[in-house]
Amino acid sequence: MKFLRFIVGFVLFVVLAASAVYLANAALTRESWEHAIGVVGSSRLRALECASVFLLLIVLYVLTGIRRCKGEQFITFETEGGSVSISMKAIRDFLARVGDEFAAVLSLEPAIRAVGGSVEVDLNLRVKAGTQIPELSKMLQERIRESIKDNLGFTDVRTIRISVREIVTSAPEKKQEKKSDETVGGWEGSMRP
Repeated sequence: MKFLRFIVGFVLFVVLAASAVYLANAALTRESWEHAIGVVGSSRLRALECASVFLLLIVLYVLTGIRRCKGEQFITFETEGGSVSISMKAIRDFLARVGDEFAAVLSLEPAIRAVGGSVEVDLNLRVKAGTQIPELSKMLQERIRESIKDNLGFTDVRTIRISVREIVTSAPEKKQEKKSDETVGGWEGSMRP
């Protein structure tokens, strides 16, 4: 579809450019202009045919640019035994579970793009406060790259970009720890003297 759009766009450009050059040359002198108008106006059928072809090219160009909802998208790669297709949703779910391996990562939302024969990954993270983000990022990038190569079979991982969207303080967890410290022998109560 992209190739067809390119061809139609190229033909449309050539027709417009040729028309512009023709009219620009005709506009230089009055006689040339009158001759150009006479050629177009002498045959209404010819003018109608040219206009129809031009409109058809425009419609084709617009229609080839409309993207259709394909439902689920897949990344496909070739192996020795044939082709393998993995859905984008399956890859996102798999990468989100890799984030569970890191205690400092509260949530990981991956986005994947296939570029040529390679894969690009964007990771949006929520991390705990106090996390050494440069070290975490490096370890996470290495782990994601390794997981994609070993488990999914993509050998060319171009980039893994990490965006830390939120750094979350651990105040709610401290309240739960404090409550469990107050519970002694099954009895809840205050430990105050």
